[in-house]
Amino acid sequence: AETDLAEREIDGIEGYRGSAPVRTGNGAFCQTQLDVYGAVLDWALLYRELGGRIGRKQAGMLRTVADGALRRWCEPEHGIWEMRGPRRHHVHGKIMSWVALDRAGRLLGADPALEAAKRAIATAVGEQGRSPEGWLRQAFGEDGIDASALTVPLLGYPLDRRVVEATVAAVERRLRRGDYVYRYHGPDGLPGDEGAFLICSFWLVDALLSLDRPQEARKLFERLLACANDVGLYAEEIDPASGEFLGNFPQAFTHLALVGAAFHLDLYERKGARALAGCHADRARRHIRATLGWRALWAFFRATGRAGRLLPSWRSVLRRGLCR
Repeated sequence: AETDLAEREIDGIEGYRGSAPVRTGNGAFCQTQLDVYGAVLDWALLYRELGGRIGRKQAGMLRTVADGALRRWCEPEHGIWEMRGPRRHHVHGKIMSWVALDRAGRLLGADPALEAAKRAIATAVGEQGRSPEGWLRQAFGEDGIDASALTVPLLGYPLDRRVVEATVAAVERRLRRGDYVYRYHGPDGLPGDEGAFLICSFWLVDALLSLDRPQEARKLFERLLACANDVGLYAEEIDPASGEFLGNFPQAFTHLALVGAAFHLDLYERKGARALAGCHADRARRHIRATLGWRALWAFFRATGRAGRLLPSWRSVLRRGLCR
């Protein structure tokens, strides 16, 4: 496996449809991204909620992750989008640090240091991370807005509804073009323009649901489904004017956001807006009645009306001899 990630430009290569410069490596490996702490601990809580076991070794690892967030949340960073240039105090990174500390408390037990840091983060975001109009900024003290703010209503972070409303309105006003949403506008250390990011459009579906706007969310979701290619796949970006896919293809994060939006639509339609409160683990608990044992089989039967096979067909199992 390649271990040299130093980024280099390759001269004399035009790139796909003139998308120079062409590079090898990835300069992001030396960046600081605070959102990763929250992502790891949030998914760990979901794993436990779905029946997974967190042993002593795993708990120690999660404690190390939480300590990283506790120590570094106040530092500037490069953000979720791996922006080139100087580090900044990205609001999304601060909130994901809060997520890390919150989930650590739920996974590992109450800790006064974690609670104090959560309060400090909420105060900092409230004082420096909101515009005079009330929407969440991309970074402290700046005028830009970032589509990653659309994820905040479903993180369990304490945010007044008026801030959510103002943030969604600002994203729609400044970043939305038709059904598609740009990540942000403004300099990011890269030349040229980019397309809208499809993951952000699915995040908008989630945000609309959190504001109890299900008709808009459902219609947007169905239009986004219709823009998939002939085998149902999506790219990373799309040109809002032509509908042409751009960027990495297929893009896993786009499909993950699609699945998430479908999950949230189903949960909303069955149980209402209040069922979307909290984090991924809270919503999974409301959506899935059981994940293990006979209760899981009964829940599956009630949800689908199908008995089916309890064991897989031999045709669906790779025999040991075929794997040699």
